[in-house]
Amino acid sequence: MENMKIIEKKLNEIEDELIAKHFSGLRPRPVKIDNSLVEYARAAKPDMFFNARKHRSLREARDTIMHELIHYELADTGKYAGHGIDFKRRARKLGILGRIELDQCFSGEETLNRPHTMELKKIPREEFADQMDGHLEKLRHVAACTPLKLREKIYREAREIEAIWGGYRNAVQGGEDFVTEEIIKSRRGPRGKPLDVLIKEGRELRARRDTLQQKYSETKDQKVLKELQQVSRMLHPLREKLSRDYDIEF
Repeated sequence: MENMKIIEKKLNEIEDELIAKHFSGLRPRPVKIDNSLVEYARAAKPDMFFNARKHRSLREARDTIMHELIHYELADTGKYAGHGIDFKRRARKLGILGRIELDQCFSGEETLNRPHTMELKKIPREEFADQMDGHLEKLRHVAACTPLKLREKIYREAREIEAIWGGYRNAVQGGEDFVTEEIIKSRRGPRGKPLDVLIKEGRELRARRDTLQQKYSETKDQKVLKELQQVSRMLHPLREKLSRDYDIEF
C-alpha cells in the first residue's frame, strides 16, 4: 500500500510537470492507481485513474498522462473530448501520436458522437462468416508484423481466436447446440526423431517401395525383391511409431 502511494505521488508530479510545460491553465486531476482497468488509464471525474501494471517505463507513464490531459483540455474548452480530429491534432503536436495513445483510440468514435442516422442491415450468415475470416486474416498479418517481443504472444492469441471462431462456425453450419473443441494433451515420449523428420523418411521409403514394386513386377528380379523386402521392413516400424505416438495413419 505504501509503495502504491509513492507511485501515485510520482504520477502526480509528472502530471504537474506536463501541465506546466504543455497545458497552461489546465486544472490538475488527482491521479489514482486502479490496476483493474482494461485500458491504460481513464480521464474520469474528478480523478484520473491509472493502470500501473500496464506501464513498463516512465516514458510510457508520461505518454499516458499526456493522453488523458488532452481529454481534460478538450472537455474544459467545450470541444469533443473523445478520440476525434481535435484529439489527434493535439496529440500529433505534442509528439505522442503513434505511440501509446494509438492503443486506446477508436477510429469511429467521433462519428458516433456526431448527429447521424443508423440503419440495420441483415447479412447472410455465410457472408458474415467470410467477413470474419477476412478480419482474422488481417489480424494474423498485423500480429506477424509486430515487434519481436510481442509477436509470439499476439500471434498466438490471434490463432486462438481463429480456432474458437472456426469451432463456432462449424457448430452453426452443422446445426449443433454445442461446439466441438480439439484438445491436445501432451504425453511422455516419443523419443528419437521429431515428427517432421519421421514423415519425411516415411515418404521417401514409401516412394522407394512403390518404385521397387513396379520394377519387380516388370522384371521378377530376385535382387529387386530382396531390396523391396528390406525397404518394407524399414517402413513397417516407422508406420507403427507414427500411429502409436501421433495417431497418424501413414
